[in-house]
Amino acid sequence: MKSIYTIIVLTLFLYSCQSEKEKIEKSCKESIEANVREQLKAATNVKSLDSLRIITVDTITEQIEIKVALRYIMSMVEYYKQMAELMAERAKTRRDIASIGSSIFGGSTLNKMQYEDAEADKENALKLLDTLTIYNDKMLELNDKYKKADSTKFLHFEATALCQVTKQDMTMRRDTLYYWLTPDFKIIERQDVIKKYIGNLYKH
Repeated sequence: MKSIYTIIVLTLFLYSCQSEKEKIEKSCKESIEANVREQLKAATNVKSLDSLRIITVDTITEQIEIKVALRYIMSMVEYYKQMAELMAERAKTRRDIASIGSSIFGGSTLNKMQYEDAEADKENALKLLDTLTIYNDKMLELNDKYKKADSTKFLHFEATALCQVTKQDMTMRRDTLYYWLTPDFKIIERQDVIKKYIGNLYKH
């Protein structure tokens, strides 16, 4: 008798979980579909939205939020590092060209311009290095926050959806969409989450 009671309770619990899961997926779909339809109004090459299906719904924690911001900062660190190296290399090349020209032609106007351009590139390289330092410091700060962040507390939903549209030329296109949504199923722009952690260091 006890085993039957346990089975009944377990069945009711699983049904309740499934029902709640379906409600969440339905609400996510409604918000995402409304957002997609709004965006498609500006897409002149799209004839219609044929289908939109929720594939998965996961939860976003503080640690996941910070991880997204950290990835962005890491990409910016790499960008400014490469730009600073390129600018420094260009400054060296221009100085070398100006030096060779000076030994052959003397202090010509063209050589002076090369030296001026080399100095400008050097200054730009130093500015890029300053910016790199700022982003690198923020990366270290976020990495520390990430290690201490809550990895269990629910903040948002992350929904993955499969979308199919028919284009004006009657061909079909499928896309996988990724959305973050608040607990009451409002769309969250991912850049707004990143800005929460890095402020005006967010560029695009």
